[in-house]
Amino acid sequence: MVVSISYREVEQYITHHFQREITFKLENSSQLNIATPLKVLGFTKYISINVGVVKIENAKIFLTYSGKLGIDLLVNPTIAFFRRLLPEKANFIRTDTGNVIELNLQEIDELQSVFEKMDLQSITFEENSFHIEADLKS
Repeated sequence: MVVSISYREVEQYITHHFQREITFKLENSSQLNIATPLKVLGFTKYISINVGVVKIENAKIFLTYSGKLGIDLLVNPTIAFFRRLLPEKANFIRTDTGNVIELNLQEIDELQSVFEKMDLQSITFEENSFHIEADLKS
């Protein structure tokens, strides 16, 4: 099974539900650039991070990230804040060595029934969309 979700659709969803502007742009065949504006002293500066999928194990996605100098100073505190904000979902996201983030999608209640029926195979980035492949379980 193949699912394609446009970057625009996800950007609009995030803006509507979280009141946060975010943009996705294909960096290269294996990396996606994610950017968000940040206002500093009356100026708007875009902070961006490049993300790639390292591997997928069942409902766990391992992402690698890179960015400008100091990106770790943003990523690690953001994850720590998320874990404190939602302690019952603390196992959803964690950092690993080598700029790797692990997302455990099984921790999202709405996705548990999906992963009971499907095995996630791959996530790739296309020019304008996420490309997700999954197999139905027998």
